[in-house]
Parts: sequence; structure tokens; C-alpha cells
Amino acid sequence: MTPTVGFYPKEVAIRGGEKVTVRPLLPDDAQALLAHFLSLPEEERHFLKEDVSSPQVIEAWVRASQGPQVWSLVALSGHRIVAQGAVVRRRGRAYAHVADVRLTVSPSHYGRGLGTALLRELCDLAAEAGLELLLAQIVPEVNREILRALEWIGFVRGGMIEGAAIDLAGNRYDLFLLYLPLSRWREWTRF
Repeated sequence: MTPTVGFYPKEVAIRGGEKVTVRPLLPDDAQALLAHFLSLPEEERHFLKEDVSSPQVIEAWVRASQGPQVWSLVALSGHRIVAQGAVVRRRGRAYAHVADVRLTVSPSHYGRGLGTALLRELCDLAAEAGLELLLAQIVPEVNREILRALEWIGFVRGGMIEGAAIDLAGNRYDLFLLYLPLSRWREWTRF
């Protein structure tokens, strides 16, 4: 099942009194999305799953986001994308109930609750789509705020792979694997 996106666009209040607009990623967002990714520190971009500094990668990502396997949301401050999140359904029948969650927040909006707000929206979309499990991978030393947001939302640490990630200088970091059973999310959000 594909979730409806009829709830968007919507305004979300974040710390500091600012309201951002959350909506699906649109086909003409490629340049703004690239600008968002380029606003991230290079060491943070380095740990993402794709080379988000490449216009070709961004164009492909925007195209994929219009299909049935990926649901992408962006948060805008004015006309500038300040956060991007996605639910990426796993391929194959054995994993059709599982998706990866991805999230980035611009440095200008760190620590303001935007990552948590966008994660909530992504969890709602995933639950509406009938998914059962969300997975996340994170290097805590690179983005402790996203780890806190994931755990606050209800993600559980499922494991850790020592030294699985390597930074630009060749230093090794642990990779944390987290998961959220969406049945737990549905229970939690009934209040």
C-alpha cells in the first residue's frame, strides 16, 4: 500500500518559535535539495549512503522519490530546504514489510526539534503504508542529535558493528543499528 500525502503541506512549529513547512519532495526540488546537502558539514555527508554532493545522484533520488518504494519529505524555511527525510522500502517479498529511514537536518536548524518532528511524520507515513518495521543506521560520533531523536521516537538499539565506518582521515567509528516496530509506534501515538 502507498500512503496518502493529502495531509501536506503542513506547518510545524520548532524550538525558537519558527514554523517550517513540511511537504513531499517534488520533481522540481533537485537544486534546493542539493543546496541542502551541500550545507551539511563534509564529514557528515561522508557518512551518508550516497554521494549527495553529486547533482546526478540528487536527480536520481528525486525521480525515485516519485515512485512506490520511497517516500521523501522536506522541511522548508521560506523556500530553503532545511531538512530531508525518507522512508525507503526494502526490496524483495521477504522484506516488503521493512523500510530504512533516512534523515538530514541543516546545521542552521540543529537542536531545534526539527529532526524529531520530521521523524514523526515519516513514522506516520510508514505506518499508513502498512510497513511493520523501520531500520536506521547511525554513527553516533558524527550526529548524536539524530541518535537522540531516533531513541526519543522509540527506536531501539539492535546492535553495533565496531569500526564499521571510516571517516575522511581514516579513523574508524562504530555503526549503530536501530529499529522501530511500527506496532509500537501505533500504540504510542494513540494518546
